[in-house]
Amino acid sequence: MKKTIVLLITAVLALTTTIFAYTPHENMDGLQHETATLATYNTLPSIFVDTSAELWENRYVWQDGTLTIIGYLHNEQAQFRGRGNSTWELWRHYKIPFNFRVPQPVHIAGFENPGVSFILLANHIDRSLMRNFNALYLANLMYGMNFAPEVKPVQVYINGEYQGVYLLTEHRVPARLQADYVIELMMGAPDRGGEVYIDWFEANERYYLIRDSQNNTVEAGMALADFVSRASYAIRSGNFAEIEQYFYIPALVDFYVVQELFASSDAGMFSVWMQIRNDGDRQLIHMGPVWDFDAAAGIINHVSFLPQFENPWVHLPEGLAVAELNYWYRELVQIPEFNELLVPRLRYLVDYSLPRTLDKMWYYVNEYRSSFERNFYIHSAGPGDWSVYSLPALTYHIDTFYEHIVFLDDFLETRALWLYNFFQSGTPTLVWP
Repeated sequence: MKKTIVLLITAVLALTTTIFAYTPHENMDGLQHETATLATYNTLPSIFVDTSAELWENRYVWQDGTLTIIGYLHNEQAQFRGRGNSTWELWRHYKIPFNFRVPQPVHIAGFENPGVSFILLANHIDRSLMRNFNALYLANLMYGMNFAPEVKPVQVYINGEYQGVYLLTEHRVPARLQADYVIELMMGAPDRGGEVYIDWFEANERYYLIRDSQNNTVEAGMALADFVSRASYAIRSGNFAEIEQYFYIPALVDFYVVQELFASSDAGMFSVWMQIRNDGDRQLIHMGPVWDFDAAAGIINHVSFLPQFENPWVHLPEGLAVAELNYWYRELVQIPEFNELLVPRLRYLVDYSLPRTLDKMWYYVNEYRSSFERNFYIHSAGPGDWSVYSLPALTYHIDTFYEHIVFLDDFLETRALWLYNFFQSGTPTLVWP
C-alpha cells in the first residue's frame, strides 16, 4: 500500500511541480549567482527500483528485484548490477551507476527500438549532467556511425529513496548491431581478470577488451588481435588506400569528430569502442559506439595516468586533444585524404548537428530544471571528488547548475568552430612525439 501511494504521488508530480527557480544576483565575489523565486517546471520521468540487494557492493553479479517506470512498466521482475570503472571505484557511495535487464524486450522511455538491457549513468562528476547526453545525442545525428545508444534523462529511486538524475541509455551492444566482434581499447585490461584471447588481447602495445564475440575461442581471439595489429600498421603507413582495407571510413571520421569536439581525455586509454563487421567480402572496423564523456568538455586539464597522456590542451576549447592522445588519430589527422573527408563533417557539425544537439539540451534544461536543480544540490561534488581529475578544473568554481550549462554550451560552440577553422587551414603537423 505504501509503495502504491508513493507511485501515485510521483505520477502526479510528474505532470507539474512548483519549485524554486533562480534569477541572477551579484555575490561578494563579484560573480553572477542566482536567487530563488517561485516558478513552475515539469519533472523528469521516474524509475523505481526495489531490491533487497546492496547494489554498491558488487558490479559483477546480477541481483533480483522489481522495476517500475512511470508510463511503461509497473512492478516488473528485473535484475540489477553495478557498473563503471572510475565512476564505480570513486563515486558509487555518492551516486551508484548501474545496469538493469528485463526478461523480454520492452519499449521504454520513447526509445525507437525495444531492448532487454539498459544502463543508468550516474554522471556524478559532471555537474551539468549533460555531457554524456550531448555526446550520444550528437552521435545519433552524425550518420557515419551505424549505431549510437538512444538516451533520456530520468530520475531514479531505489527502495523509495531518491538517488538523483541519471541518463538512461540503450545497451551499448544491442543484438541488432550484428557485429562479429565488439572490442574496447582498455588500458589495464589484463588486471580485470579473464583469459587472454577470450576476454582481452594485446595489439601494438595496447590492450583491448573483447566485449562481444560471435566466435569466443582462443583461435578466433588470436586472429582478431592479428587483424587489429594489421589495421594499426595500415594507419601508421600513412597509405589511405591501405587504411580503407581495414576501416569503414565514414565511421572512422565521425567517431573522431565527436571525440575531438568533447576533448575526451579517455580516448587514449579506454572507452574507445569499435565493431568488427563483415562488409561484403571483407571485415572492416566500424568505430563506435561513442561512450564515456562525463569527464570531458572542459572538466579535466591534467591526465596523470601515464606521462605520455599529460596533454596541456585537453581542458581547453582550442587545441587538439584526441589527436594527441589516441595513437590512431594522431597519425590519421596528418594524412591529407583523411582531412579532406574531415573538413566537411566539421562544417556539418557547426551548421547542423551541434546546434540541434544544444537545442535539445536547452529543451531539457528549461522543461525539467526542477529535477536537475534537485540533483545539483543533493550531489554537489566536493574537492575530494574533483582532485582526482583536475588541478584545478575550469569548472571547479562554478557553483550553480545553470552556470554549468552555460559553460558547456559555450565550450562546445567555441570548440566546434575552432576545429573547423583549424582543419580547414590545412593538414596539421603535430608537435608531440
